[in-house]
Amino acid sequence: PQNLNTIQVPATNFIADFNSHSQSWGYNHLDRRGEEVETWQDDHSLILINAPSDTPTFYSRRWHSTSTPDLAFSTPDISGLISREIDQLGGSD
Repeated sequence: PQNLNTIQVPATNFIADFNSHSQSWGYNHLDRRGEEVETWQDDHSLILINAPSDTPTFYSRRWHSTSTPDLAFSTPDISGLISREIDQLGGSD
């Protein structure tokens, strides 16, 4: 997250494992990284493709729980062309 502000985002999809928490993508709290990602999103007027109710992307065998560290953002000019689908719930890479 500390290098997010160096990324230029004209007509771009940005998909990554952010390992950040925010209510915007389904967590019940906001952590420091989540704050950084939200600020980056706001600063660049990005659209979050994920919805809090979307299928989780990660399963923790240790905690027997699911979460959504993998996020997809898009610039507004192409956000209507983007969709997101989870083929298989994964663990850590």
